[in-house]
Amino acid sequence: MEPDIRDDVVFYVETLSQKTSISKRWLIARLGISPSKYYQWKTHSGLCNRHSGQRPKRHWLLPWEIDAIIHYCLDKRSMGYRVLTYMMLDENIVAASPASVYRVLKKAGFFERWQPTTKSKKQGFTQLLAPHEHWHVDIAYVKIQEIFYFLIFVIDGFSRYCVHHELRAQMQ
Repeated sequence: MEPDIRDDVVFYVETLSQKTSISKRWLIARLGISPSKYYQWKTHSGLCNRHSGQRPKRHWLLPWEIDAIIHYCLDKRSMGYRVLTYMMLDENIVAASPASVYRVLKKAGFFERWQPTTKSKKQGFTQLLAPHEHWHVDIAYVKIQEIFYFLIFVIDGFSRYCVHHELRAQMQ
């Protein structure tokens, strides 16, 4: 165990208050710590300083249990996780709840119906290599003296050149 300053503080406050007539409150106040902090240190005196790390719980699965669940379920993919849970209990492989088995199998990728594909979004438009390979049609409304007309453009995809345009009263 590593030496800790809190053990030293508790030791010196206790011995000074016993050997002299100075109260513990006065000593704690002069050290600049609160009384609650001092008494918390006193209850933890002699113990390792454990910061808020995860402590294993009784219901957590061990690594060998996770591996056993995965290996047991590899050739039984068509069966449900609840059935597999009770089969593992009957065969003394692993004692786990159905929810734990579900979490393990989901994390291992057992419930994916298909393999994830690469996303085709934001791949961009394949650039054209020559003029007149691809044309775009663009339609806009134009208001001339309170009457709406259709302005139709045919644009070349390679050069962005306006190949043809018409202004029509009807879209026919």
